[in-house]
Amino acid sequence: MQVVGDCFRALEPDCERIGMNLKMDYRAGTDSRLQSKVDAVQRHLGRTFQT
Repeated sequence: MQVVGDCFRALEPDCERIGMNLKMDYRAGTDSRLQSKVDAVQRHLGRTFQT
């Protein structure tokens, strides 16, 4: 990813050590993952939630 390299090169002149951590989570084609999780809990409990 170019943006990560750009950030590194921007820091490099002024830093003797650079530590980077990048965490990403991407899933194509899913709609409303949170709602599907709530639905699964409601099915498991056998009742609906009032929100």
